[in-house]
Amino acid sequence: MGLSIQYKGRFKEDTRLQDMIEEVVDIVSIYQWKYQVYQTVFPSKSEVPDKKIYGISFSPPDCETLSLCFLSDLNLCDPVYLQYGAPIPAGTSYLHSVKTQFTGLDRHITIISILKYISGKYLDSFELTDESGFWDTGNKTIAAQKFDDHHRFLNVTADTVKDLILQDGETFEAYAKRLAQHVEKILKKK
Repeated sequence: MGLSIQYKGRFKEDTRLQDMIEEVVDIVSIYQWKYQVYQTVFPSKSEVPDKKIYGISFSPPDCETLSLCFLSDLNLCDPVYLQYGAPIPAGTSYLHSVKTQFTGLDRHITIISILKYISGKYLDSFELTDESGFWDTGNKTIAAQKFDDHHRFLNVTADTVKDLILQDGETFEAYAKRLAQHVEKILKKK
């Protein structure tokens, strides 16, 4: 649970991957964010699709890693998912999810701005869902309220877990239900 963004898409065939990587490196270097560059040139179309990763990933502080990485079929992928998850069938567009809640509102907005710029220039069929609403609205006030709501929910839940103990003979399911009801009651008081 946490405020996140989800995105998917494909690399535009009429653009150069190396150019995108260089731009992303320039941008994230300004913020001194860590990044990793993978393969920088896609194989020619005549080659058999390979299992290499093409592109770049970067990690803003207190945020999950963002991936602008692709398979040789030009579909967005996540190197970590490929390493630990099930293989992604060729031609499938992977939905990448990144928790941004703990990086803060300003950095979240910076991330959204970077993705908006890069997707407009280098990506096709790009879709992004931003739980803060900033991607769609550009409204910092709405995004700030979503961040506040998520932080309040987490704080209330953490405090409730500390205060409410599992009673003798109570099942975990009953405890979880009681906990959820208590959290909901507190949140409605706002």
